[in-house]
Amino acid sequence: AQSYSAMLSADKVKFSTVAALLADETMSYTSGEGLIEVGPGDIIEAQGFRYEVAASDAVDAHVETAGGVKLYVQPSITGRYNPLAFGAAMDGVTDDSDILNKVIAIGPVILPAKTIYVEQPIILPSQANIKGLGQRRSYIKSGVVNGASTIKLAQTAIQYLYLSGFTLQGNGLTGEDGNGHAIDFIDW
Repeated sequence: AQSYSAMLSADKVKFSTVAALLADETMSYTSGEGLIEVGPGDIIEAQGFRYEVAASDAVDAHVETAGGVKLYVQPSITGRYNPLAFGAAMDGVTDDSDILNKVIAIGPVILPAKTIYVEQPIILPSQANIKGLGQRRSYIKSGVVNGASTIKLAQTAIQYLYLSGFTLQGNGLTGEDGNGHAIDFIDW
């Protein structure tokens, strides 16, 4: 196995895309033929995002590589988390509901100038903070159906929500159950 420091100097712990990082099977917590040994605290880069290697027994890691290395996504210099760093497709077609809900639960979110598509409600806890790069630039596109709201509160006693700079697009359905892109700010 090659050491982390040797690989870092050779830019081998930098990945061109988040998908390549998440699919990686060469990083490992143990040494072995053809493996890159990493340990807690090591920094990995992918697609301009930074990740800190978590302990192998961590239960709170944000993402995990195909080879089993657990990682904490590092926030941007503004202290926000980008869903793309967690593997969101943000192509306007792939359901990124689970990823977006996970990112919201971790901390402040920055939505890039892309469309994130959701088929399940977005659950907002107290102090949820979602900021886009501007209306008609950052989109949350709803595919939520059956009369469900696109955005729901995690509990009834929510305080301090911050939502700005993005457009919420409905799913285009009409009818008795509504169009599925409502924001539900009442008890549920």
